[in-house]
Amino acid sequence: MEKDHTQTVIFWYSGENHTICIDAKNAYQRFNLKGGIWRQKGNRYFFPMNDENIQILFKDHPDGGSDRWNEYRWIWKFSLWEGIYKYLQKRITKVADDTFLTRINLDNVSRFPKIYKKDGMPEPFKNQHVSQYWQQKTDYHAYLWEMGTGKTRAGVEGYEIKRRQGKVDHLLIICPVSMLDKWVVEIEKWGREEIQAVAIKGKNRDEKLDLLKMDYEAIVINFESAALMVDDLLEIVNERWMIICDETTKIKNPRANRTKAVLDLGLRTEYKAILTGTPITQHAYDVFSQYAFLDSGKTFGLNYDAFLDKYFWKQGFKLISKGEWALKEVSDKMYKSSTRFLKKDCIDIPDKMYDNRILTLPAYNQEKYKEMVKYAITQIEGSEHVTAAIILTQLLRLSQITSGFVVDEHGKEVNFDENPKLDALRDILEESNSSKVVIWARFRQDVRNISRLCEELKIKYVQMYGDINNDQRTRNVSEFQNNPDVKVIIGTASTGGHGIDLVAGTIVVYFSNSYSLEQRLQSEDRTHRAGQRNQVTYIDLLCKDTIDITIYKVLRSKKSVADIVTRDYRSLMGG
Repeated sequence: MEKDHTQTVIFWYSGENHTICIDAKNAYQRFNLKGGIWRQKGNRYFFPMNDENIQILFKDHPDGGSDRWNEYRWIWKFSLWEGIYKYLQKRITKVADDTFLTRINLDNVSRFPKIYKKDGMPEPFKNQHVSQYWQQKTDYHAYLWEMGTGKTRAGVEGYEIKRRQGKVDHLLIICPVSMLDKWVVEIEKWGREEIQAVAIKGKNRDEKLDLLKMDYEAIVINFESAALMVDDLLEIVNERWMIICDETTKIKNPRANRTKAVLDLGLRTEYKAILTGTPITQHAYDVFSQYAFLDSGKTFGLNYDAFLDKYFWKQGFKLISKGEWALKEVSDKMYKSSTRFLKKDCIDIPDKMYDNRILTLPAYNQEKYKEMVKYAITQIEGSEHVTAAIILTQLLRLSQITSGFVVDEHGKEVNFDENPKLDALRDILEESNSSKVVIWARFRQDVRNISRLCEELKIKYVQMYGDINNDQRTRNVSEFQNNPDVKVIIGTASTGGHGIDLVAGTIVVYFSNSYSLEQRLQSEDRTHRAGQRNQVTYIDLLCKDTIDITIYKVLRSKKSVADIVTRDYRSLMGG
């Protein structure tokens, strides 16, 4: 046998089991394989080809993974058919890649090249860089990342990586309704220039079916619509699609119709991802249907009752884990196909992260908004002297509509039946993973509506707005800062935006914006100041084609609305 500078490794098929044969005794000492038998003839050691020994062969390679094929001279001896070779190669590659994925982390990922980055876009964060390798080497992956760590970009880049590999050519996103437009924006931002995405929304079924038939590369649909249109989706989704399920706690109930629909879709393709910062919201069995979708039953099976019987005792209507071993086994199985990143661990993520949720006004709300735009313009242009105060009064009424209410002729606030901002806030609170949340609002009615939502979700909260006296505000701030049970503080920037510390909060939601640049900057600084040890995520809730968008852009450009209203009030109104 000719020698060269590489180490000769022989995989031997004996008819019943597989064996690693290392040529020369020094190789045995070098690799420290397990269970070897020395044979003087041929100067060789033979080892069982189990996963442990395969991992040892690959564990120290500087480039990791199955690239270590190139370091050895491989000799294959078989007494049967060529298919054994392919089987062994696939098995070794899988174990090598799995070993590599357990080793790559935030500390060492910079040693490895980026797999995908759209031209002209910023470099991915380290956690996003790590996820690129998971997407390259696995068919499915769970992004169990805290809010504000960049799951959405990672998901889009994961699709592009699989597309480059020739595995997929279409993408389906299933998400909360509040994320529909956001996903379209993110797909077109991080995906290839030519990718086209569409959100399937609205109440007209025929219009939604027409969109499905237009062969967009990427389709975004919410959970409820996916359940109603599952038969139509099953006609187009096949093994060439990748499905990303965003906020999978929405399908934690395996007996719900939307869960069944998502699981049916998941069976059509191997290429899937789930995105959630809170895979377990109440009980460990929350993970079952999320992983049933992700890997079609490879982790926990597809029989929910069998899963419960294995890990939980039934006590009446309650389910109690069978012990620490059960919870550990569930956790260990989860993380074999998952990555978990918290903001505090991702030190390359900026201290302040800005995000927004672009929402669509329901048809009735939109109709009222357009009526108010016409009325406001008439009032402004009918005034003998147009002043900033007159214009701001009209703009205020438009902002009330995007917040979900109007003021009637008696001065009473009347809520609309549908409020997309409250729906979006519900999603954020459910996704917050017990992080403390600061919610800023423009109106007292906002504070009351948000408070009712917190009560519905059984989230303990405190308030900070004009109806709360100074002593009570001080106590409320202290409760938010120091009481771990108080998860939310709701306030108006005009009341609580100055002179207080809210550094316990790491998520800040602007339900509605004040028109004052000073109030915006001051309210942001309540969480981002001395004493804050974590990154802070700022999320604006914005209704599409309304004053929300233009006010947001003005404030983000460090301008005050009051300074420009008299010059360009029509463009501020949107609609």
